[in-house]
Amino acid sequence: MTTKKKTTRRKPAKQQASKPADNDLNKKPGPAGNAAVSAKSDTSSINIELDPVITIAEAQSLHEQLQGYLDRGGDLSVDASGVHMVDTAGLQLLLAFVLELKNQNRAIIWRSYSPAFKETVELLGLAELLGLDGH
Repeated sequence: MTTKKKTTRRKPAKQQASKPADNDLNKKPGPAGNAAVSAKSDTSSINIELDPVITIAEAQSLHEQLQGYLDRGGDLSVDASGVHMVDTAGLQLLLAFVLELKNQNRAIIWRSYSPAFKETVELLGLAELLGLDGH
C-alpha cells in the first residue's frame, strides 16, 4: 500500500505543479499587453514603435516580434519616444537585435526616444552599441 500511495501522490503533484506554471505563462502577456512593439511596413523599411514598458516581463513577446522583423528584411526605423521604463533585460534584447541587424548589413534608425530610454541606455554605456550616440 505504501508504494501505491507514493505513486498516487507523485502523479497529482506533477499535474498540480505543471498547471500553475502554464497559468503563470498565460497571465504574463496579458498585463504587458500582447505586444511589445507595433509596426508599419513599406517596401524599403519597417517602422517600429516600442511599447512604454520594456522589461524582462515582456522579453519573450518582444523577442518573438523582433525575430519576425529580422526574417522580413529591409531597414528598421525605431520610435522609442513612448518608452518610460526599460530594464537591463529589455536593453540586452534590443542590443542583440541591433547587432544582428548590423550582421545582416541592415540599418537601424532611431527616429526618437524618451529621456527615460536615453538615460538608461547611457547609464549602462550602450549608446554607441545601439547606435544612439549620433542622434
